[in-house]
Amino acid sequence: MQLLSRQLSVVQHQEVAPGVIEIICKQEHALNFKPGQYVNVSLDQLRYPDPKGKTRTFNLVSSPNNSEYLGFSFLKSNSGFKKTLTEIQLNTKIEIKGPFGIFTLPENSSKPVVFIADGIGITPCVSIALYAAEKKLPHKITVLYTSQKTFPYLESLQEIQKENPNFTIQAKSGPIDSSFIKKHVKNIKESKWFVSGTAKSASHIIKTISQLGVSEKDIQTEEFSGY
Repeated sequence: MQLLSRQLSVVQHQEVAPGVIEIICKQEHALNFKPGQYVNVSLDQLRYPDPKGKTRTFNLVSSPNNSEYLGFSFLKSNSGFKKTLTEIQLNTKIEIKGPFGIFTLPENSSKPVVFIADGIGITPCVSIALYAAEKKLPHKITVLYTSQKTFPYLESLQEIQKENPNFTIQAKSGPIDSSFIKKHVKNIKESKWFVSGTAKSASHIIKTISQLGVSEKDIQTEEFSGY
């Protein structure tokens, strides 16, 4: 599949949690993507210099069913790119290229699916949870959500939990340990595991679930850096 660049207009930007910015763009033609995937976002001009350039990678937080709008989120930082994007004016055009990534629900719904998300690593889970609820997918999905400070999208995910009996979310401040996992996941060895967060937190989580008997072939990761 050929990946085409497209120009989208920013129609909304807001701080959805302390330090977390969500950008909503209007799309004329719906992007064909799977929930959990990401895109490259490029700006025409930067208001502040950035040695890493004018492009970054962000996970989509909107559902593929939303043909009118496309959304993504990121942590605020002092990078020139993010400072420019945080201050972007409405109706400004940005370039989107993608989708990319395989951090997506398996087609086979026979195995329970467990997501462990650290901080902004929750973003792919938002798109997946929205889509699963809208499509009434049979997948049994559990999200274990950890954060040191704030929990972006937690309330939205808790609302989805009320609507979708196959979806459960549990949040915890600080690192997720084996006792927390055993408390909230029944079929540990029989589940498919998806881990998203910083390289350090992902490594810790993978070590923890491996010690609980989870096979390496049943673990998929997506690392978020401080771009």
